[in-house]
Amino acid sequence: FFFDAKGKEVSFSFTQTDLVRLAKDIFDRTDTLITKLLDDNKIVPDQILLVGGSSRIPEFKFRVTKLLNKEPLKENVVDVDLAIAIGAAIYAIAEVAKSEGKPAIVENKRLPTIHDVLTHSIGVASFFDENGPEKNDVILSKGTSVGTSLIHRYRLQQPQQSAALIRILEGDNGLESSKCTELFNVALNNLPPEQNPTARIEVKLEINESGILKCWAKDLVSSNSNYREIKHS
Repeated sequence: FFFDAKGKEVSFSFTQTDLVRLAKDIFDRTDTLITKLLDDNKIVPDQILLVGGSSRIPEFKFRVTKLLNKEPLKENVVDVDLAIAIGAAIYAIAEVAKSEGKPAIVENKRLPTIHDVLTHSIGVASFFDENGPEKNDVILSKGTSVGTSLIHRYRLQQPQQSAALIRILEGDNGLESSKCTELFNVALNNLPPEQNPTARIEVKLEINESGILKCWAKDLVSSNSNYREIKHS
């Protein structure tokens, strides 16, 4: 390999073994992403077609073959570099068409609508039963398209409490809150007591197309409300 460093040409060499050692974290992450993608969507691939420059790396081919117990198709099936460029162009056409409110058409064929989705579920820390631990009550499930908002209502833990802290969690539904990632919290104060406990705390979560996670919390008895948002990646 050759590159310029402060006006001087520098060359160095390394072996496939060196590459595998240096890029181990990337290879491991690829294994995790492939496994998660297939498990989440209950997919068993009939064939495997590798594209992009990394598809030429022997270690990558070896790992995909071992992970899926199936040999990828030969390289000459498609132009592995051109496939990436065509895919990016099709995505761009679909995004422009979506922003204009029109169907995406390529060579007289209508493209499917492309949606970004949540990769993790997001909910509220709550008690599923009186004696159990605090758990995540999911409002926005993983796989939900961005641009979605949903509402859940909750009772106060104690009818006479004057404040409530709504903790927004990332994690599977029913997972103990201690094992989830807390994203932020929203506080409601000056809550009046109630004679008959009701699901009076309304929580609305929204994830928009810019990746902004928004939370509205409102007490339906007093109309006290609060709002918070974060950039969620």
